[in-house]
Amino acid sequence: MAVRVTSEEVAEIVEVETGLSLTPFITMANNLTDRVDTCDTDNILSTATLTSIELLLSAHFYSLRDQQYTSKKTGDASGTFRGDSGMGLEATTYGQNAIAMDFTGCLAEINEQMKAGKRKIKVEWLGKPKSDQLNYVDRD
Repeated sequence: MAVRVTSEEVAEIVEVETGLSLTPFITMANNLTDRVDTCDTDNILSTATLTSIELLLSAHFYSLRDQQYTSKKTGDASGTFRGDSGMGLEATTYGQNAIAMDFTGCLAEINEQMKAGKRKIKVEWLGKPKSDQLNYVDRD
C-alpha cells in the first residue's frame, strides 16, 4: 500500500537530526502498518487510525536510532536512555502509543512474538571477505 505519512509529519512529533532522511523509518513503519491493516478483517480501523499508527511507528523506528533520554547531565557528561533492545515496540512511547491505537491487537501480538524470540532479525555482512579486506592505513 502507499505510504501514509511524510517526513515532515514525522518531524513534527520527533526531533530529527538535520539532513537525515526519514524514508527508511517510514518504509519500515509502512510495512508494519500494512500488516496491521491485513489483520483488520472486521474493518474496525479507519484510514485516519492507520495513518496515526504509521506516524507513531515511523517516530518509534527513528527513536531507536537516536535513543530518547530519560535523564541527562551536562557536567561530567552522563545520560540514561529509555528502553532496551528486548522491549520491542514498547521501547519508546511512540511504539507504546501505536500498540494502544491498534484495536485489532495485531501490533501487541507481533510485539509479544518479538519479545519471546519468535521473530528474529538476522544481520549479515555484505562487505568483502576477511581475506580481501585492507587495513585502514593501507587504503587510498
